Amino acid sequence: MKRVFKLLILIILLIPLTVFGLVKQSEYKFVTDEANIMSEDLINYIYTYSKFLKDKMDINFYVVSVENVENYDLESYSEYVFNNFGVGSRGVLLFISKEDRKIRVDIGYELENALPNEILDEYIDIYMMPYLKNGNWEDGIKNGYSAYYKEICDYYNVDSSELVVEDARYLTANYKPYIILAIIFINSFISYVFTSFFMRLYRSNGKYKGKNKDIILFILCLAINIVLFYLAFILLPISLIIVLAFELLAIKTNYDKNFNEKKKIKKTKRIKRRKGKK
Repeated sequence: MKRVFKLLILIILLIPLTVFGLVKQSEYKFVTDEANIMSEDLINYIYTYSKFLKDKMDINFYVVSVENVENYDLESYSEYVFNNFGVGSRGVLLFISKEDRKIRVDIGYELENALPNEILDEYIDIYMMPYLKNGNWEDGIKNGYSAYYKEICDYYNVDSSELVVEDARYLTANYKPYIILAIIFINSFISYVFTSFFMRLYRSNGKYKGKNKDIILFILCLAINIVLFYLAFILLPISLIIVLAFELLAIKTNYDKNFNEKKKIKKTKRIKRRKGKK
């Protein structure tokens, strides 16, 4: 009976090794890319900075990618890698399952203050997912790795200024001026639609019901306007004031133009009436 019991225990212990045995640590140690989603440059990048962390602060930072986690949950798979790759109590594991499109970050208990739980998932959403949604694993992994790396360095007062980390939610950061100019141009056109609609309403003494396409166009332009205002604020808060100022200027210009045309029409009609009386 004891032999059977021992045999059962042995089988239970061997099952996870059989399932997860496919994941083998690469020669780079800090980087294992079974999913083949990292370039050689990225692997060298991670290895270089992870080695620096190890040499400078005795911190292990591992990045592991797999094709999928098969029929097992991400947490169990990631924990297996964490324990069997020797990440340790002063370690971080960035684990990626390509086909499942899932990411998990595990940390050792000694780094809980440097990397609090509230930022682990938040950093994935901010610095990685916008890239990964477009299938850009390379930049997503690099940006996410760099974000966690900088957080660790900042906590331990180690210089990490040479690392560049972008807020991946707003990948348009390098094109802000051009996007803001485009928003101003589009909003100027929208202001033309607004004033034209309201001038028709004004000319009809409030009785203008309008055609369906006019009303639909007005509602659509209003929705676009709101979205553009929000985008301008996200890109640069002060740009919202600039965009609004340009739109008000465009509205006033278009209003003056319509109003002057109306005055000319009235003046022409009066002249014609006078000539008719004579």
